[in-house]
Amino acid sequence: MKVFKILVFIILGFLLIRNISNGYDNIEINNTSFKVKIAENPSEWKIGLSGTANLEEKEGMLFIFPILAERSFYMKNMNFAIDLLWIKDNIIVGMEKNMLPDNGEKYYDSVEEIDMVLELKAGSIDNYNLNIGNIIKIN
Repeated sequence: MKVFKILVFIILGFLLIRNISNGYDNIEINNTSFKVKIAENPSEWKIGLSGTANLEEKEGMLFIFPILAERSFYMKNMNFAIDLLWIKDNIIVGMEKNMLPDNGEKYYDSVEEIDMVLELKAGSIDNYNLNIGNIIKIN
């Protein structure tokens, strides 16, 4: 019974911490911190930021994939433009700037096999001097 109470306490503590962060995690790129939602399963990957009203400064979504592969993204059901970073082994290997919303007709393909993608508010790449070769630190 004592072990059960400890497990319940740990689980509740984790849920409380998760609620305080509102489902966001912190990452750092080039000495700039960003709050990101994590997309780590197929249903979250498909939805992404579609339907989201807007992004605040230094806010985004980090897609984490279990294996390296070439990936494609599109802007269907998006309400705002974004910048996108293609990431391999925590290093930025490619970028897309100012991807505009459309009906899903334009696809953006990764430059090589990647294991993460970061979507940020359009203009973030230039505003925060993000570059190919920058390291992504996940806190």
